[in-house]
Amino acid sequence: MEQKELKWNTFEYEPYKKGSDWYWMVGIISISIVVISLIFNNILFGLFVLLGTFTLVLYASRVPSIISIEITKSGITMGKYRFPYSSLESFWVETEEGRPRIILKSKKILMPHHTIFTETIDPEIVRDFLAEYLTEEEQSEPVHQQIMDRFGF
Repeated sequence: MEQKELKWNTFEYEPYKKGSDWYWMVGIISISIVVISLIFNNILFGLFVLLGTFTLVLYASRVPSIISIEITKSGITMGKYRFPYSSLESFWVETEEGRPRIILKSKKILMPHHTIFTETIDPEIVRDFLAEYLTEEEQSEPVHQQIMDRFGF
């Protein structure tokens, strides 16, 4: 019997534990940049760094939400966002590194990749379902995502 849709819940992004060392590092680096900007008489840049650091710490302290994933014959829904297959180029199911996940390549320029974690569903079932609608093309996470993962985001 052919499946009509796949549904599961997952985190919107991979949660990382950040210890006090992480916050100290961010604070020391940002204060150093602010002091250097004040030495060079660039107060606006110093204020921009302080605002950016405040926003970064708020975002980093946020607990990831659990979102619903739906893959149907018409497209993929991630929480409140819907991606019809016509807006996607290809997919890749990554099972080698860390948690299993789907990497979707979009036709959009500003958001070319989307990652969906598949820890509660068999990745092979997802692969077989998506292969009917999209081409499977080996991909890796974008460099900026790998850098953010490295820094604990």
